[in-house]
Amino acid sequence: MRETRTESDLAEALAALERYAPDPDAVLRGLRGNPLRPAAFGGHRRRRTIRWRRPLIVAAIASAAAAALVLALLVPAGRPAPPRLPSASSVATAMLTAFDSVSGYVEYETQTGYNLGVRVDEYQSWSWPAQPVPGQRQLSRTRYSGTSPHSAVVKLTEDRGTEAVVPPRGRGLVRGQVTMVCFLGSGQTGCGYGNRNTLPGTWSRFTATVPIGSDISPGAIFGPANLARDIASGAWRVVGRTQLDGQPTIELSETDRGDNDTALEPLPVRLWVNAQTYLPVRLVTGPPDSIEGMGVQDFHYLPPTPANLALLRVPIPAGYPRR
Repeated sequence: MRETRTESDLAEALAALERYAPDPDAVLRGLRGNPLRPAAFGGHRRRRTIRWRRPLIVAAIASAAAAALVLALLVPAGRPAPPRLPSASSVATAMLTAFDSVSGYVEYETQTGYNLGVRVDEYQSWSWPAQPVPGQRQLSRTRYSGTSPHSAVVKLTEDRGTEAVVPPRGRGLVRGQVTMVCFLGSGQTGCGYGNRNTLPGTWSRFTATVPIGSDISPGAIFGPANLARDIASGAWRVVGRTQLDGQPTIELSETDRGDNDTALEPLPVRLWVNAQTYLPVRLVTGPPDSIEGMGVQDFHYLPPTPANLALLRVPIPAGYPRR
């Protein structure tokens, strides 16, 4: 006997349509093509201000896709419904609480840049505390590996640590202490910071202007208030669930809509949030195998144990003199 569809079935189908219909902005990008943008690996930020009017052809494509999806949902009987995705606003709210839970942790990142599918640089960064407050001592460390003008091989180039006190105004730039190790064999002529240049095979310690905060600090790329506002306003949309390195995650995709003051480029931009802790675990910017470049940024949150705090110290290689 053929099953009779009810208004309730239709309502469920329309709700599913809202969740899974193709995004018109994504269709537009495919129709317009993807003009070259300056390469940006991982954390490079630039606000996009151009907004495109949606042509009639996009509406026609979206309408046809909607009709096909409703038909597919209503005709088959007994097919299990896809798992419901959380709303963007609920993810944003959960992330605010999540950031508070790790404010005193060591925020650790790895960032890898690719150009035309080839790895061109790598960063390892530690920052503690993850969300510093005025008057606190902020420690950070970055190890950089990259290519040189003479070699396409990615080699360890420098290891840099900074220490400063957070000013009353919060995140920004302050005078602090810098420790720099410049490695031999990298092909670089020196490791510069401000107006100081440390020669390969040596290390130095000096006072300079240094940044305060980590990528999850207020005002940063993942500043809690900024990110939550961007997600809730439609600048990001929830697109799926998946397993990432053994973690259940929620996947978000950046859009050209909403109040997005921390827009990333080049597109596409995807963010994975742990489905249990609601902390960011991976950010990918740019298409693979393109001249624009692709950045892959992974986030880790380490409790402030003595062993983890020791990761913030820059070790001086044996035989490297201070300059």
